[in-house]
Amino acid sequence: MSKKRRSLRHFLIALYTIVGALLLLEIALRVFDPFGVVYYRDAARYFDAMTPDPDYGYIHTPGYKERLQGVDIEINGEGLRGPQFDVTKPAGERRLMILGDSVVFGWGAGQDVIFPAVLQRMVGSSLRVISAGVGSWNTRSEYEFLRKRGVDYGLDAVVLVAVANDVEPGAAGLRIVDGGDKEPAENVSVPHRVVRRLSRFSYVFSTFYHVARQRSTSNTLTRLYDDDAVEWRDTAAALDGIIDMCVDLEIPLMVFLYSDFESDFARSFILYYGSYLSDRNVPFYKFSDKVFSKQYRNSIVDGHPNSVAHRIMAEDIFAALEDEGILP
Repeated sequence: MSKKRRSLRHFLIALYTIVGALLLLEIALRVFDPFGVVYYRDAARYFDAMTPDPDYGYIHTPGYKERLQGVDIEINGEGLRGPQFDVTKPAGERRLMILGDSVVFGWGAGQDVIFPAVLQRMVGSSLRVISAGVGSWNTRSEYEFLRKRGVDYGLDAVVLVAVANDVEPGAAGLRIVDGGDKEPAENVSVPHRVVRRLSRFSYVFSTFYHVARQRSTSNTLTRLYDDDAVEWRDTAAALDGIIDMCVDLEIPLMVFLYSDFESDFARSFILYYGSYLSDRNVPFYKFSDKVFSKQYRNSIVDGHPNSVAHRIMAEDIFAALEDEGILP
């Protein structure tokens, strides 16, 4: 056998060995999923089902029903997770909107155990709790939704749940650029679409993607928390928009900061959001440290709060509503 043929044979053996090992790993991850990478597959399905919007990027499709990460998801006619409600507020009803991203949406938690639902049971008929949370919304998206849709709900109070990655620019919707003008954000990039597709079909890819993503996220987000960063300036402008709208509507606003303080970007988040809210005299709170315990996460990969953490978050917000005199 010639040297060239031996080299080719060795190459093919190595190739078949690698492919076989990857196939076995893929099967093992799909059967046992010890890290919870099903999160990436179902997240891809979740975002693929969104309805685009030019202002806040996207929202759940009204009436959407699906089973994601082992729990049933039901979306009402307003594109929000929770019971159906009339846009026009009935006489005598008081309404509280909880505004945020996937934490408010309750990713990975059942419909009746997410903290807006738990809070609704705690406050009873004194307040209708409207959960306005959509995965990967940022502060700009949340302001644009409040401006465009939420203002029509006849709100009596707003709780904004801000998360450390809310400074990240959206893939769609509006943003503020230099000079203070609004412009459309870029559409989802081709690499992002490729990642989403691969995450949908391969558990092996999702596992390696998670490791790589964890290493890069902290440094990326820390750089966005800077007075000169356009991302922070856009976020601050959106915060101003939310605050000013609540002032104009003469309704109280509270902000809960969702962060565990374990990374540089989380500390930057608390510093920048906290300082900004203090300057605007907006009351803000931090969720109890227990919320961020590892045993209260959905999985190793998915750091969203589980049902126990959601109950604690509901208790924290209930106590704050009492402190601020929002509850009767």
